[in-house]
Amino acid sequence: MRAHNQSLEGRRSLVMGQIRRQVSAVIAMAVGAALFSVLPTTKATANGAAQITDIRVGNHKDKTRLVLDITRPVDFRYEVSSDGSVIFIDLPQIKWSADQFKERHFKGLITDFRFSPEADGGRFNILTNGPVRIKKPFFVGPKGRLGHRIVIDIMKDRKPALMARQQPEGIRHMQRASSPNAQPTFEPHRMVAGPGAMPRSAASLVNERVLARQESSPLQVAQRRLPSPMPPPNDPIRRQDHGGILGFQNIYLKGQVGITIIPEITNSGSGNENTMELDPGFRFTGGLGIDLENSFRVEGEMTYSVNSIGVVTGTGNGSSFNTTYTAGDISSLAFMGNVAYDFPAQNRFTPYVMGGVGLVGLFTNDIKADGIVISDSSDYIFGMQLGAGVSLPLDDVTTLEAAYRYMETQDPEFGDQRGQPFTTEISSHSFALGVRLKF
Repeated sequence: MRAHNQSLEGRRSLVMGQIRRQVSAVIAMAVGAALFSVLPTTKATANGAAQITDIRVGNHKDKTRLVLDITRPVDFRYEVSSDGSVIFIDLPQIKWSADQFKERHFKGLITDFRFSPEADGGRFNILTNGPVRIKKPFFVGPKGRLGHRIVIDIMKDRKPALMARQQPEGIRHMQRASSPNAQPTFEPHRMVAGPGAMPRSAASLVNERVLARQESSPLQVAQRRLPSPMPPPNDPIRRQDHGGILGFQNIYLKGQVGITIIPEITNSGSGNENTMELDPGFRFTGGLGIDLENSFRVEGEMTYSVNSIGVVTGTGNGSSFNTTYTAGDISSLAFMGNVAYDFPAQNRFTPYVMGGVGLVGLFTNDIKADGIVISDSSDYIFGMQLGAGVSLPLDDVTTLEAAYRYMETQDPEFGDQRGQPFTTEISSHSFALGVRLKF
């Protein structure tokens, strides 16, 4: 009778294990679908007006670099006021969705900026803390987690009076003031961003007032540069690559911390017909990767996780259990090679998918039920993982990310305290937060 009951219990455990594995697969698909919901759902932006989605400012030794994240390349024009304190960038057919000026933008030579929308685009106005000049802006094409970018380098300029002697290439004409009449002042508060901002006519007035004030002095020269078509995004001379390490460019280090959930596992063989429920555990990941030129990333990673035993039901090590009086844990150490694909960025967040294969070490660490040791063993097997996530670049070096992983391995074979082998069906779901640092 006892043998019959044990046989029924084993079949029940097997059926329940299969059901739970199917439930795990459904959970994995549901989480993947939820993460993919951040992907763009329409093509209106790509086919219509381009969008400025974010602005980043970096202070360097010899310049202040301003980067505009844009959904696709556009032609634009730029001007610098004669006293060098204001930069105007005309952006045709642009939709503005980036933040207004914030504390994080207050760096280097930049003191303020505003976007003034117009019927066919708008004007981006940059205020500086002194005479400045700008190099010819350039585009950087999509790469990894970043989409199209307009890069503008702002540098200190010499006295405006010397500009007439050394004119940079691209100046369309020079005007010296001939009228000492009224001198309207520049009004930064009239540069507004967002819906309801000043119309085309008002924006033109701002421009005219700046030039009128500057032309009132015989020593000042107004610069107006020609429309400045941008080089193609794949121009190899203008691409921004990181210095890299060991001769390789676009190398990054990554780290993650999160939780691991292991569905109920099923053990079978040699009188070990049981199921184990595990508590949620911790997961730590470190890795080294390379960001390729086509939105793909290749990386190697090492992940350690540990989950404590919660409930044991069935037979183990020749004894029967149905108890929560348990001890021990199951830990894993995985060495994985991954390939990730970053979808083209349409806003500040970049969704990605990934997959990987590798070697996984699984360890039953002094597992006990009712004080009786069931197993203290280990095995190394082949494993695979699929995942998805969302990354948020803070600057050209640092990227934050939130990730989900589903991992499944071959059935490991452990030994009980009698030395008898048994196999285990195991899989896991992981949720993690992390950071990537590019070199």
